[in-house]
Amino acid sequence: MDGVAWQSRIGRPSQPTVERNETQHTGAAMELTESRGHRLQPTDSDGSAMKFSLLIDGDSSGAASPAARYDEILREAQLADELGFYAWGCPEQHFAFPRMTTSAPDALLASVAARTERIKVRFSAITLHRYNHPLAVVERLSMLDNLSHGRAELSTARGNDVPTMHAFEIDPERTREIWEDSIRAVAHILNNQSDFGYKGPFWNIPDIGKGLAPETYQRPHPPLTVVGASPTSCAAAAERGLGIHFLDNYYGWDYIDSCVDAYHSADKNSAGIFDTPTDHIGFYVPSPLCATTKEDALRDGAVQAIPWFESILRQARLLWQQPGYEYTKAVEALESNYKDIDWMRKHTPSVLVGTPDEIIDTALRLQEAGVDELLLRVDGFNHELHMRTIELIGKHVIPAVGDAATKPAAAKTV
Repeated sequence: MDGVAWQSRIGRPSQPTVERNETQHTGAAMELTESRGHRLQPTDSDGSAMKFSLLIDGDSSGAASPAARYDEILREAQLADELGFYAWGCPEQHFAFPRMTTSAPDALLASVAARTERIKVRFSAITLHRYNHPLAVVERLSMLDNLSHGRAELSTARGNDVPTMHAFEIDPERTREIWEDSIRAVAHILNNQSDFGYKGPFWNIPDIGKGLAPETYQRPHPPLTVVGASPTSCAAAAERGLGIHFLDNYYGWDYIDSCVDAYHSADKNSAGIFDTPTDHIGFYVPSPLCATTKEDALRDGAVQAIPWFESILRQARLLWQQPGYEYTKAVEALESNYKDIDWMRKHTPSVLVGTPDEIIDTALRLQEAGVDELLLRVDGFNHELHMRTIELIGKHVIPAVGDAATKPAAAKTV
């Protein structure tokens, strides 16, 4: 297929008809009902296809300004909504201009919600440091949930950005315990929205006899996930009743299997934090690009894949001497190969560049491994390439993966 215009295995390219999708997942598609103006939390339903979502950092390195990039992002989100992407999210990132400009994600999330109809709007993720009070986090989530009529989701993170920890005077040795107490506080408030109070090792929220204003639109509350990058993090998420959004830090397919196995083999919701747990595994792809030929994909994809790996390596070198982050040192072993994009994309789906058929194959392999959502950072190239990638994935990849999920498994020969 090198140098030849791509033709879809599923026939002539056409824009799918997007129906109103009244489903939301806690690991699989789930039925929703309405009650008193609120959207009820769904119940599990097996057999759903892999979901595709966007996770955007507001990378303005190729734009005239952050303002211009925000305008482009809104157009990209609208296209993703039209083509059946599941969710649109952005993280809370500080001090990383121009590659990351989403220091206040609420503003972009609200703008996307106002311009779209179906796509979920997700905090991806809020760092639960001491500058993000759990009560304020829940209030922000609840307001977005009402503004979007039940499309909000929340992902949280322990946080590992060294400049951010320095600027906000965060002790890196305490991030784990602060996150732990914060997520327990968030869960307690969501479980008791009309009357809550919480006392833990870090947070003390007095019972003032008043509840959330407003309470969440979804009942009992929106889905919650946590960002992780190790099997230990995946198991911890499952034990706490959280979905996991994980990245493999370029370690490869065996590492992905170990993370998924850790999540599924954990004693789910054994911590008893959430009355209604979330069961869901999403995989984060930092530099995806889809093109009609392999040659175009490799050439254009290298523009982001190489510098993104280099940024991960720089971050790892700052982190691996910090207690609790020693695992990040493993990325150093890939230094000799990371500029060979074809080698890297075979080694790890973190380098997801290729034709629609190639991306379909990778998505199906991830789905077989136990991943139910791909979080695609379609960002940092240019607006034309972003729109092309969203269009090709929306028109060809998403329908093909959906078709594969509905077909019965082929009989095995003996």
